[in-house]
Parts: sequence; C-alpha cells; structure tokens
Amino acid sequence: MQIQGSTSSITLAIIGFLSLSTVTLAAPATAEHASREVSARQTPNVPSAINIGLRENSNPDHAMWVAWVNGEDPCDSGRYQELGVYNDQGQPCNIRFSFPNKDFQYSMQGCGEPDNNIWLMQNGKDNVGSCRYAPGNNPCAAGTTFKGQWQCIYNQ
Repeated sequence: MQIQGSTSSITLAIIGFLSLSTVTLAAPATAEHASREVSARQTPNVPSAINIGLRENSNPDHAMWVAWVNGEDPCDSGRYQELGVYNDQGQPCNIRFSFPNKDFQYSMQGCGEPDNNIWLMQNGKDNVGSCRYAPGNNPCAAGTTFKGQWQCIYNQ
C-alpha cells in the first residue's frame, strides 16, 4: 500500500508539472518575443518570387498596382497587397509593401531606368533580387482580373 501511495503522489506531481508547462507554452507571445524569434531564425521567411501587376475591375484603364507572392492565388482574399497607385497615375516603384506571415518589407526599384534594370529591395536598403517582365493573366470568379507585369526573384 505504501508503494502505491507514493506512486500516486509522484504521478500527480508529474501531471501538475506538465500542466504548468502547457500553460506557460500556451501564453500569448509578446511583440518583443516575436521579434527575437524572427532574429533567432537562421533562415528568414521570405517569398522565393513576388509578382507585381494590376488588379482590374470594370475599367482596365484605371487598375490598381498590386503585389502577391508567386504561387499563391491573388483571387483569394488577403493574398495580395495594394500598392496605392493606379496605372493611370504612376508606376509601382519605390512603394514599400509587406505580406502577412513573411518577414521584411519589399519594394520594386528602377522604373524609368534607361536600361530597364528593375530590382527588388528589402527594407528600403538591400538589393535582394532582380525583376523581369513577365506578363500573365489570372481571372477571378468575381469579375476581377490580376494581370502580372513583373516577377521579382529573391536571391537566396
């Protein structure tokens, strides 16, 4: 009987300890913790390629410049980022954007360069990829069409 009582006490102590560990692990992460987690990763979470193009609705002459991660469907809600400029107002260069669940901010640079040398910039300071003309067409069910213009390949 004595041994059985000791075993029960030990079992309860282990369950109690595991419960406390679970509570500690389930606590919400702070912004500081999340920042340390990204810094501690050896490989940042970056897209291998970014598409930059136009989101057309009823008027293709007044389409919004957008960016989306290559391989993801921009027709899915939240899968693209508006760049805040329309094609009849300007180019998509020098506009920072980011993606949910990806590290860093990006921008396309070099619009208007004489040799059409367009590149991908990270956090406004690091040249991290090259962009090439890559026209494409991605019609959505709701009448919106995403027309790719450039694809920027992230240098790994």
